[in-house]
Amino acid sequence: MHVSVPPLVEVMQGELITLDCTPREHAEHYVLEWFLIATCNSRNGNPVPRITWYRNGQRLDVPMEVTEKGYMTSRTVREASGLYSLTSTLYLRIYKEDRDASFHCASHYKLPSGQHGRLDSPNFQLTLH
Repeated sequence: MHVSVPPLVEVMQGELITLDCTPREHAEHYVLEWFLIATCNSRNGNPVPRITWYRNGQRLDVPMEVTEKGYMTSRTVREASGLYSLTSTLYLRIYKEDRDASFHCASHYKLPSGQHGRLDSPNFQLTLH
């Protein structure tokens, strides 16, 4: 499982991510709308795995439709092997209280024995200025 925060930053365990704001114009005021954009991949599963997102260990209830607070998308690909890979992208509005939050995703899948498995990504945090 791999988690990344675009455009060019890959999140590794223990690595901090900094979001910075640089105004492009000289306006009287700015409205800042920060969105966390992170991607979680689960590869080569059968049946298709399920991905969930977490903030501070609590499951995020993020819809698949665009909302004011955020949303997520998912894409399933059938590989040449016949196995399935799933990519989930999280778009989440970030608030001041998220500056110390810890985020991660988890892939949930069925095992041949009829049991369920879960693989969690490393946690990542944001540094907000």
